[in-house]
Amino acid sequence: MTPFLYSQRLLQKLVNKIQLRDLSLFHWTDKNSLLEIVKDQRIYSKGTLWGLGKEIQRRKTCKQDAENGFIDFVFLGNRNWIEEGRPSFYGGYAIEFSPRLLLEDTEFFVFHFNTGYKWSYMKDEHRVSDLSKLLTLSGQTGEILIRRKIDINPDTILRIYCPKEDESELREALRPLDLSGNVAIYDRIENIQTEKGCTSMEYEIELEYGPFTDFTCKKIDPSQVKVEGENVWIFDKDSPCVIDLKKDGEKLLDTIDNREVGRITIKQLANH
Repeated sequence: MTPFLYSQRLLQKLVNKIQLRDLSLFHWTDKNSLLEIVKDQRIYSKGTLWGLGKEIQRRKTCKQDAENGFIDFVFLGNRNWIEEGRPSFYGGYAIEFSPRLLLEDTEFFVFHFNTGYKWSYMKDEHRVSDLSKLLTLSGQTGEILIRRKIDINPDTILRIYCPKEDESELREALRPLDLSGNVAIYDRIENIQTEKGCTSMEYEIELEYGPFTDFTCKKIDPSQVKVEGENVWIFDKDSPCVIDLKKDGEKLLDTIDNREVGRITIKQLANH
């Protein structure tokens, strides 16, 4: 048995296990980019798009992607931001893939953190991807990076999310691909919510977190914060990055190495 065949059989077993855990992979984008993806019938990486001479929006994180060697990958997350009650900063449109996508002839890497902000200062031993990480993606923020492109294949696409007002336009664009029946509509989410079921809770946060705060200690706008139990997410208003942290009392700790990166205190709590 060749190593390649062994790896494929191992990957098949892992994908079967994560399917049982209802793990999906999401590519978030904006309306124009989604329509372009449907037209091209594939999602191209930034590097491939530039190579094709296409004009794309150069976000704040493109420089970091280039420096970190991730420019030729398509990024997939594992969180359904619509179900969690907040918009994604990549855009309000998403393609949801079955993990069977990973069985296609492609190269991919798995990480248990947001590479946009965390990669530049992480220890080398944490910059490692292995297939076992697929089994522990459920329940935490993770990323899967797929090299170059992802084909729009009806066999691996579960749903395509869009706001209600764009339903007819998207269904029409998807008709040639036999995917118009996979559209999932939702009422547009305008505001980030904080504590689930208790949006009147406010927090005062001071954070020192690499390029996110320009390497200085800054106060964070409460509208950029989502807290669930000990889990804390902070959203960048100017880029699509999300920082996942954990709360230990009033301390904010990095989920990778438990390094203290800030403080969080309850500012106001209305009675219910």
